[in-house]
Amino acid sequence: MQTTTAERQNLGVYFLSNDNVFDLTMAFLNSFRKYNPDISLCLIPYNSNASKILALKEKYNFEIFNNNELLEECDTISAAFHGNVNGSYRKLAMWEGIYENFIYIDIDTVVLEDVTFAFKFLEDYDILTSHSNIPPLQKFVWKKSVVNSRLLTRSQVQYSANTGFIVSKHGAIPFNDVRTTKLEKGLELKPHMVLMCQEQPFLNYCIVTSNKHYSSLLVLGNSIPGIMTEKWGGHPGGNVTDGKIRFPREYGDVFLVHWAGVWRPQKIDLIIYNLLRVFGYSRPIINTRMPYKKLWLYYRHYDERTLARPTEN
Repeated sequence: MQTTTAERQNLGVYFLSNDNVFDLTMAFLNSFRKYNPDISLCLIPYNSNASKILALKEKYNFEIFNNNELLEECDTISAAFHGNVNGSYRKLAMWEGIYENFIYIDIDTVVLEDVTFAFKFLEDYDILTSHSNIPPLQKFVWKKSVVNSRLLTRSQVQYSANTGFIVSKHGAIPFNDVRTTKLEKGLELKPHMVLMCQEQPFLNYCIVTSNKHYSSLLVLGNSIPGIMTEKWGGHPGGNVTDGKIRFPREYGDVFLVHWAGVWRPQKIDLIIYNLLRVFGYSRPIINTRMPYKKLWLYYRHYDERTLARPTEN
């Protein structure tokens, strides 16, 4: 079942989550609502294990993507590539969702500004990511063998975008095309995909073969001064103060910090967490050496600090 034009809202933001990443979700929601208190927000459930996240619906004022048939079809696509269900493929449903123009944001992030600035670029583009066309990013999308496969052009391979932040329009990548032609052709590219990065290779394939106008904020920033930037959590040189991060040697305000690949707990973290749990402590299961952890903790516990402040008379 697809939404009709009358049912869709003009602007909104999607996020994907379940209870296994509850702490990451709390940091994301606290930061998002601090700087974006009014924009419509919609949860795409990663899977059915989401009761704790769903219980936050009223507090953080978000809707729930409820087209379960479509989400199950996304799961089927995941199984075709991985042999099992990976909920990150449910991102594919957002082009058939409740917003006419939308932003998608991964929850291993904190949002540091109003994100609606990005919508203005939909006047000229159909799909925007945060980062693309950086040679080091290619290893998180395509294997080197893709060049010799001749299944994609050189420019399509070079795009190699991070899919943790996407700005787009309803129907820009029609799901009917995804489950038929895109899936069939995408499976031909499966030997050349870096499937460790989950949906990212297939989503890149869908974008670069969409016949739509696509780019990234990073690329646009090379010609348009003042575009705010996303920073990877592993990017060095940042100074954290009062819930903000600045990179003194670089231009541009940071609107998003994304800890892709560097938030996940290591073996020692799991051992420490399990020991603490025996003694009744509850700690977020994250990498204890996560870069800019101070910034993440600021937003993970932001709501708790706000509630603890005495009310002024």
